Amino acid sequence: MKRILAVALIIACYVEPAVVYAATKCVPLGTGTSCSQADLSTLSYSTDWSTSCSNSNNNNEEIDIYGIAACSSSSGTFGSTSSRISTGRTASDTDPTSTNDNKYCWCRIIRPGVSDWMFLANYSTASNCHYQCAIACGESIAGSSTISLYGTLY
Repeated sequence: MKRILAVALIIACYVEPAVVYAATKCVPLGTGTSCSQADLSTLSYSTDWSTSCSNSNNNNEEIDIYGIAACSSSSGTFGSTSSRISTGRTASDTDPTSTNDNKYCWCRIIRPGVSDWMFLANYSTASNCHYQCAIACGESIAGSSTISLYGTLY
């Protein structure tokens, strides 16, 4: 029985290697990672942002990063992280003017892994957060110092 399972596993590796190895792929985003600035012209009133990063410790291989922005009633200090933020309006909600509680901008990486939420900015109104949060997330990821603030990707 063990021999049959071993043979089946070897065959599966040749037939569909992405399925077998997907759980073991490493994504090097620590020391040596530098990211490009996102295309900010497309991020007004958006939730999604993306960019590409490379790591000098990984032959500068390009890694696409995708994230989301949310306006919340949870405040923080720049770079602080949280596994949860209070339910507030996301940056794409249609009427953010009903309350100014949701004026705190949080960013999260969702691919290639999921990070904690990182606090980025405090806007004067929920409407300003709604307009600018994804832009701020896209701007903040550029360079080599901010990506480490997101912590471990799960």
